[in-house]
Order: sequence, then structure tokens, then C-alpha cells
Amino acid sequence: MTVYFPTETKARLEALSILTKVPAWKIINSAFDAHFENLSDEEQAAVDGLIEFIAASRMADDQDEDRPSPARMAFAVAGGA
Repeated sequence: MTVYFPTETKARLEALSILTKVPAWKIINSAFDAHFENLSDEEQAAVDGLIEFIAASRMADDQDEDRPSPARMAFAVAGGA
């Protein structure tokens, strides 16, 4: 996975990593955890459901065209058609 950050965000992350002697990936992981904990119980359950769906999708046969994509599943969870 490749993640692109705005220049200022990348500089802030690098500075935090250097000053705290914590790897950047740990800082990002902590930020994800904090954001997740601030979600409502319903939103947390939706995230957990999507994680399970995406994991199952990755293990399924890529040729299975009847399987909904993670993007379609996310749209459905968010209240889409």
C-alpha cells in the first residue's frame, strides 16, 4: 500500500517520528486507533464488518464476478442502494 500525504503532513509526521523516536508507522497506527475509538458504536460495527468483508473478498477467487466489490459494499453500508 502506498499512502500520499500533503507536504506539511509528511513533514509533521517525520518531525514527530524523529523527536519522539517512534517509527512513523506507529504514529499513524495510533492515529487510526484514536479515530476508530471516537466513532459511534454503529460506525465501529460498520468498519469491523467491512474489514471482514474485504478480508473474505481477498481470499475469494478473483474470477467470481457475482461477488460485490468492497466499494459497492461500502456504498451499501453507508446507506446507498
